[in-house]
Amino acid sequence: MIQKILEGDFGKKIDKEVQSKFGNFSVLNIGSYNEKLNLIMGSNPFYVVAVNQVLRDNGLKIRTATQANLEQMPESEKMNKDRIYIDTALVLRYKEGPKGYLSRDLANQLFNFKGLEQKMPAMISLRGLELKRDAYSEYGLSFKIGDEVETFYAPIFNGPSGQFSSKDIDEKTGLPKKLENGNQRILHTNNSCLSRLLSVGPNLESREDNLKTYWQNNAGRVVLIGDEIPTDLK
Repeated sequence: MIQKILEGDFGKKIDKEVQSKFGNFSVLNIGSYNEKLNLIMGSNPFYVVAVNQVLRDNGLKIRTATQANLEQMPESEKMNKDRIYIDTALVLRYKEGPKGYLSRDLANQLFNFKGLEQKMPAMISLRGLELKRDAYSEYGLSFKIGDEVETFYAPIFNGPSGQFSSKDIDEKTGLPKKLENGNQRILHTNNSCLSRLLSVGPNLESREDNLKTYWQNNAGRVVLIGDEIPTDLK
């Protein structure tokens, strides 16, 4: 599998289609094409989901990378992530809570889609979601669970922040199986009902409940994965 940052003419055209499809929503203005660096800079969960929708609409089989994809790449092929962040999933801890409209909506969809109550916390892969216009959402958009959705029970998000080792990664989820002092990587958590899962350098962040912005927006990157990633969009 090939792993590549959204960039070049292909990235520029994908971004143009995102803006054309959903351009009246400020939450999707996070991504922008940088002429000097020839890549798309900026990311949030809404933007990543929109990119996946454009890829599907164009009949392309490539998708944005999951957390498991990022972890499964051979060490020699892993990109240098020290100065960038990558949105890979949503973490749903509770159905109810402050500003809990999106968490309630997602929890209800999981119940209907799966036919059973989803255990919490749930990690929901961004590439299995779609966007829908929603006047009740503070962002003007909400998430619709699609056929490609991947959800995992992830109790590690219920605990405190801590250190972990790359040797203790669950292959299915890309999450650490345990936290243990003395290791170099860190998982940051909080108790918000819904937050982003970010790969930030060697660390994982699940404490950011602002789904629109991050402290350094230009450091965001959208990562694609597939057997073949085109250099242009026809």
